[in-house]
Amino acid sequence: MARPTKSDGQTLPAADWNTVVDQSIIECTSTTRPSSPHEGMTIYETDTDKFLTWNGVSWTAEWNDPWGLCTPPVSIDADTGDVSDITTIGGLTTAAFTVPANRYHELVLCATIEITTSGSRSDLLICEIDDTPLASGGHTAVFGTNRQLITIVAPMSLSAGSHQIKVRQNCDGGHNAHIVAGPTGKAFLSVKDIGPAGAPA
Repeated sequence: MARPTKSDGQTLPAADWNTVVDQSIIECTSTTRPSSPHEGMTIYETDTDKFLTWNGVSWTAEWNDPWGLCTPPVSIDADTGDVSDITTIGGLTTAAFTVPANRYHELVLCATIEITTSGSRSDLLICEIDDTPLASGGHTAVFGTNRQLITIVAPMSLSAGSHQIKVRQNCDGGHNAHIVAGPTGKAFLSVKDIGPAGAPA
């Protein structure tokens, strides 16, 4: 509706008042959202500091904005055991999260790996929970420099639906390698929504 203008002493018809309320931003919390929202209604949650809009099905953030972390990051701060083939790294698996269609994501992994045999190579793999690889990075050990910080930053568009992301380590030739606390202090994995890849599905 057009912006209503009134003179002193005039009243606003009920229909116009209801429309003004419907088009206002509603202040609430994540547990006190409007129970009967209409499509386009926007709320501000004081406990989460989020603006959300009802799209007719669910409360969503503004489509053109980055939505941030899809699930809490995971990390480990102790050495892992030696790996001589390919192994899932305990403690570096996210909780399951749901992805809508047409969104971009950024997967980030930071970890220090140590290889015990000069000339051997160890790779870190960011994978789906079913072992489908999404991104990788590695290090070939050289005498005296067998410890290396690996940082993987992988933008991509994950398919719509449920995801759970984990880290696997592969060491070639039957030699041993492991993740160490090292100069980074921790091994760290995060998944972020970084913006739209297209129009809403």
